[in-house]
Amino acid sequence: VAAIVDEFGSIEYFGFDISLPMTEEFRAAPPSGLASTIDERVRIADDLDRAFSRNEKFDIILSISVLIHNPEERARAIIASMFAHLAPGGRVVLIENPHTAVSTFENFWHGGCWCHSYVRYFNGLADVEVIDKFADRHAIYIASRCVDPGHSKFFYHEGLGLPGQVLAIDAVLMRGLDRAVINSASISATVLELSVDTPVLRGQINDLNETLLVRIKEVEQLTHRLSLKEREVLELHDKFAERQCMLEDLGRATSEAKARFRRSDRPTEDNALERGGHDLLEWNASSDVKFSHDVDKFAKVLHIFHQEWFGIRAAAGSLPGEKLAVAAEEELLPPIVRSIYDKIANAQFQRIVFHGMSRNAAMLINLLARRGLSERLYIVIHGAVAQWTHPAERHMAYVALEYLANKQIRKLHFMKSGFDWPVHGLHKPILFNLSPRLAPNDPALAAIPFRRENTAVAPGWVGLRKNVYTNVVGAALSSNIKEILAYATDLELPSPLSSKLRLQRYEGREATFSLMAISTICLNASLVDCHPMVNIEAQVLGCPCLRGPLFLDALESHEYVKLTTVVNVTSVTEVRDKVNQIIKVPLREREEMTQDYQKLSDILAINRYQEFLEL
Repeated sequence: VAAIVDEFGSIEYFGFDISLPMTEEFRAAPPSGLASTIDERVRIADDLDRAFSRNEKFDIILSISVLIHNPEERARAIIASMFAHLAPGGRVVLIENPHTAVSTFENFWHGGCWCHSYVRYFNGLADVEVIDKFADRHAIYIASRCVDPGHSKFFYHEGLGLPGQVLAIDAVLMRGLDRAVINSASISATVLELSVDTPVLRGQINDLNETLLVRIKEVEQLTHRLSLKEREVLELHDKFAERQCMLEDLGRATSEAKARFRRSDRPTEDNALERGGHDLLEWNASSDVKFSHDVDKFAKVLHIFHQEWFGIRAAAGSLPGEKLAVAAEEELLPPIVRSIYDKIANAQFQRIVFHGMSRNAAMLINLLARRGLSERLYIVIHGAVAQWTHPAERHMAYVALEYLANKQIRKLHFMKSGFDWPVHGLHKPILFNLSPRLAPNDPALAAIPFRRENTAVAPGWVGLRKNVYTNVVGAALSSNIKEILAYATDLELPSPLSSKLRLQRYEGREATFSLMAISTICLNASLVDCHPMVNIEAQVLGCPCLRGPLFLDALESHEYVKLTTVVNVTSVTEVRDKVNQIIKVPLREREEMTQDYQKLSDILAINRYQEFLEL
């Protein structure tokens, strides 16, 4: 600490220790700024009051892993001495043991260590900011004299960098109950494991455990009082929420009444619905429900997604439940947002799943949470962290994480293996996308008997993420591929490979199904994907689809995955070799393997969504 402080140059540093030998190494080679006054700067005494006169005051008094070597009475006395030497506006900073509700003897290391309940010690003496679980088995306590003398305020962070909240002492102590129990169990186990007979230590531990039981009883009483307070707060919250709903309903009714009497063509929020606001909404559109699976448990589930985001819309469209497609780009005005709430309330949806985030989705979540529906709200982010290079993707991911941290939603899921975040309610394992449910008489299925051998379909667009050029060049290099059907209008290859390209006009999703059904292989070894619908749609039609390593957490040992996974997705020769390997498998065996994999994937998708939504 002295070396760090010395680098600033403008800070006057003083140290204190009870042991002269412990300071000798430091005194022999002090930081340059302290060398000439080292005897004055580093004091040796039995306690703080003897080391410094009553008139010596400090702006910061810092302790790092010192108080843990002192029992409770001694630690309390040291803290009192610190405040006696604290200048007006100063801070006492302790980097000591993790927050605990009860002070206990923790272990026998270095002559014995205590785990102190500093929140108790500071109560009535100081306002305290607690940053818990800092580094290895430490917490930071930043204390200053009470603004309201005798009445402490506590600001608690569960970890470094996590948002804090103002709590009453009862609530702060509740967050330290686990540590007290862990400490008691640890020291008891240590004593029992000693190989020598230690009746004195056993007696001490019994005394400490009895003290612990008394303290825990005190905390339980505080907890009971807190639960009563919480019930009162919840009742007030419910009343406030009810009042807010009434105010919003009244405001809406007033606006609608004004609109009836207003004789003006000027666009306003009040006549937003009459101006075609519903063009921004599609409830259970044919394209969103035609391919949905029917599962009874999802009868009261509403999936909300965006009209313009085709991949996510396709994924949500296959899921069981009702559907709402909202605009992603054009802002939903408040009357439209409230009309959505009205329909949700009237339909009594029990689970509301937002697929992807946007400003419009955020407005809906804010309203639904404000109206008491937080426990019914779920968010699924269909994107990888690599896409956070786009500011909009990054911002909306952070908004979703903030909603979860603030308990405005119940659960959040990122559909990419290995994602984590220091927040409670992040759902794992990976949610699988579900294939479209195709009717037996669907034209796409009818086309399967006429599958063309030696035909590849590349339904992606030209772009770095979809890696279309690598897929197309690799397939074109294969002598087993005679034609490549592709949508990307700006796709071109030099001769002689260009002769294999057949650019197609996009005519909708069902037309794409037909192309997949007649093709030998689908090309989608992309650079960044979670669980791509292109693969799933091809697979349900019996058309194997090239994939990059998706790092899914299930079914990865299936023979189909081994057959279709391109490890190096930037290698055209590896794509070529995979295409050749797939085509060597007899047609019927290839189709059965592909559809078996998709069948197992669909079962997993339904089960995992049921788990996610707690159905």
